[in-house]
Amino acid sequence: MTHLDKLGRLYKTELFENILPFWPTHSQDLAYGGYFTCLDRQGKHQLPPETYSTMNRDIIF
Repeated sequence: MTHLDKLGRLYKTELFENILPFWPTHSQDLAYGGYFTCLDRQGKHQLPPETYSTMNRDIIF
């Protein structure tokens, strides 16, 4: 296995096991709709929990 293959597996694992499952679980604003963006690794808000219209637009598209 080449270095590039190992790197590809690492990125694929990180994406599918950590990054993609994190966002639907932690970022949805269930009270008002939209998505939170300023989260730490545990999913806690780093700034006042607001949903920004520009980020919500980008997530939709």
